[in-house]
Order: sequence, then structure tokens, then C-alpha cells
Amino acid sequence: MKPVVRRLTRVVLMLALAGLVTVALVGAALLVALRAQPGDWAQRVVLGALSVDIGVLAAVRIATHPLGMRALDGLRVATPIGTLHFSSGPAPDSLRIVCEPCRVDAPELSPRAVALPPSEAVVLRSGANDLHGELRVGAVAASWRAALHASDLVLDVEVADAEIRQLYALLREAIPEVARARIEGRVSGTVRVALPAKRLIVQPRFDGFAVSGLGAQQHVEALPLAACARPTRRVDAALPYGVWMPKAVVGAEDPRFYEHPGYELADMAAAWTRPAGLARFRGTLSQQLARQFYGSEDRALTGRLRELLYAVELEQALGKPRLLALYLATVPWGPQRCGAEAAAQQVFGKRAALLSPLEAAWLAGLLRDLETELLRAAEGRAPDRARLEAILASMTPMPRPQRRALLAELPQWQPPVVATTP
Repeated sequence: MKPVVRRLTRVVLMLALAGLVTVALVGAALLVALRAQPGDWAQRVVLGALSVDIGVLAAVRIATHPLGMRALDGLRVATPIGTLHFSSGPAPDSLRIVCEPCRVDAPELSPRAVALPPSEAVVLRSGANDLHGELRVGAVAASWRAALHASDLVLDVEVADAEIRQLYALLREAIPEVARARIEGRVSGTVRVALPAKRLIVQPRFDGFAVSGLGAQQHVEALPLAACARPTRRVDAALPYGVWMPKAVVGAEDPRFYEHPGYELADMAAAWTRPAGLARFRGTLSQQLARQFYGSEDRALTGRLRELLYAVELEQALGKPRLLALYLATVPWGPQRCGAEAAAQQVFGKRAALLSPLEAAWLAGLLRDLETELLRAAEGRAPDRARLEAILASMTPMPRPQRRALLAELPQWQPPVVATTP
């Protein structure tokens, strides 16, 4: 009996050793397959005492292979955005990934980490380099498709139709006004992201966007900002600014002021696409007023979406004439200088209503780049003539002979040196 026991013991040990060797070989092969090559998109992974740069695209290809999906079934993984729960998807050879709880910590999105509602993605594989599926974040659903290339991944997400309030609800932690605002309308659009370069193309579409409940009506009468020398009385909406000052401001800051609903989707999408575009984004006159009255230091996406809520309500509650009057009365024109009347008096020593077209155009041009233009004037250099020509061209209706005469005068025209004095 003893020889039989010894043989069985020897067989068990050999099988166990073979199993360990197989696991080690599979692990080593997997590690070799995942190890990042020069030029790869890599992520540093620490496994005990071992630190390895893993190729992200290789990891995605392995994880989305049918065998990889089966291996992930039932796995829970802690990641920087939250705990990911992996399970079999609704279709054969598909994978469901649930993130709950989920937090996104990205300066481009918000200055602080934002908690998201439970999020779920379904992954299906069309080929070694093509993935697609569905995505749901809270109540917002979208379809997605990803193409894996040699060194990058291009992800296309399409939101076919959703309520705008549902989209804002995803960021309610970073935009407190969402809790009390009445937001109407629907949104659709596409987002393309190229990783790891983080190139972004956003193409949103709004339908019936309306906002109420934020108190925009209180600005029917308003005082300039605390940073400005305040007048002893409230802004007079009927204060005459003449013919040219309002036209110059609209031409310089918001040429489509009378055509848009308070925002320009193309400009917003361009700002979201460019690196640092959100921080420098000025927007329409309505968005600038929203920033003046309700602004914060948040120049990330959440801050711009918050401004958009107020801009839409201001536009709908006040209307174009009142908005323009408020802007002309309160917009900062330099340190302690707010409103077109104060700027005209201090720079040109005359009422805004008496400014010439050239004077109004140059004064309006200061709003975009105040320091540069004041420095030009202080050094006796010519103003930015290309910008002045563009503003003059937008100041319609202006008789053609008058415009030709102004353009002929422009090469010799120089702003007053007094303009450099704060």
C-alpha cells in the first residue's frame, strides 16, 4: 500500500509543480505582452516590489478579447476614479463595467473632484482594433465607438437625445445652482477624444434651452461691481451712449449679439477643444454679464456651464436692449473704471454719446486686450489697425463714403496719451 501512496503523492506534487510552472509561464508571457515598448502609451503599475510600465493599448486589446472578458468576470478593481466592477455583458462575448462610487478629479472639468452618479459601460468587440458599446452616466445614455491605432486610441461618443437638466444633474456637486434652477430643453451631440494626447472635439446641439429660477430679474437695475468706483445712484437704462459706442461694443465683443440666444455653440465648442481655451473664453455679452454678476474663480468646464445657466436666464428675463444697457453701464474698462460713460470721460474727456466712430471703436477694442493697447498708446505706437478696421466694418449701418473716409484717416489716427492713466 505504501508504494501506491508514494506514487500518488509523487503524481500530485508533479501536477502541482506543473500547475505552478504553467501559471508562472502564463504570467510571464502576459507580462511580456503587456510591457510597454518605446513610444507606447504607458502606465506605471506597481506589483509588490515590481514596478512595470504597462502598454495601455496592449492591455485594452487583451482585456477585450473574449478570453480576457471571461477572465475579468466578477473582478473588482480599485482605480483613481473609483471601484470598477466587471461582469459578463448582455450579449455573448461582451463585458459590463460599472463604476460605483465614481469620482473624477480633472482640472479641466472642475477645480475639485466631482462625484458622479453610478456609471455603466457595455463593451463589445468588432475586431482586434475596434470596440463599441453603450454608456450610461446617471440618466444620460450614449453610444460609443473606439478605434485602437499603433500608438493612440480615438473614442467617439454620441448622445442622441437627452434633457439638458439631466446633463447638468451629473455635475450638481460642482454647480449648486442646478438644485434650484428650472432647466428646460434637450441636448444631443458628439464628442471625439484622442488619447493619450487628450485632443478633444465637441459638437453639441441644444433645442429649446430655457432657464428660470435663478433671480436674473433683480438685475433690471444694477450697480457696477465692487471693484469699480460706484455711483451714488443706480444704473440709468436710458443713459444716452450715442450712436457709435453701442455699435462699437457689439462689433468688438459680440458681432452676432442680436441673433443668438445668449450663447454661441460654435465658440463654446472651440473653447472646449483648445488647451486652456476654457480659461480664456470670453463668450457673448450675456455670458460676460453672467460672469460679472455671478462669477467665481472657476474657469474649468463646470464654471463655464454655470455661467451659461445665468447667461440664458439673463437673456430671457431682460431682453437684448436691457442687456446691452447693463453691459455698457457696468463692464470693467480697467482698474476702478467701469462703464462706457466713465471710460469715455476719463480717456477722451467727453461724454460717450459724443465719441466719434474711431474713438468708440478704439475704446471698445480695449475690452479684449486692455494692457496691450494702453502700452501701445503710452509708447506712441500705432493702435492695432486690423482690429480697428474689423470693428469699424461691423458698425452698421454706416454710409459707405463715411467708412471710406474713416479708413483713410486710420493710418494717421492716434489715441490720446491720457488713455494710459488708470
